[in-house]
Amino acid sequence: LRGRYGSILSLNYTASEIHVRSTDYDRTLMSAQANLAGLYPLYNISDDKIPIQPVPIHTVPTNEDF
Repeated sequence: LRGRYGSILSLNYTASEIHVRSTDYDRTLMSAQANLAGLYPLYNISDDKIPIQPVPIHTVPTNEDF
C-alpha cells in the first residue's frame, strides 16, 4: 500500500491526512490494522519498543453502520 499511496501520504501518521473507520468486528478491525501497518511502516519512530506506528481506528455501533 505504501508503494501505491506513498506519494500522497506522509511517512508518519498525520491525523489531517487520513481517517480510518471500521465496523466493530474483530476481523474488520484486524484488517484495518494490517492495512495501516502497510501504509505506515516504521520510519523515524524514536520508540523502538512499539513495533508499529499507532493509528486510531474509529468504529461505530453495528446498528449505526450503513
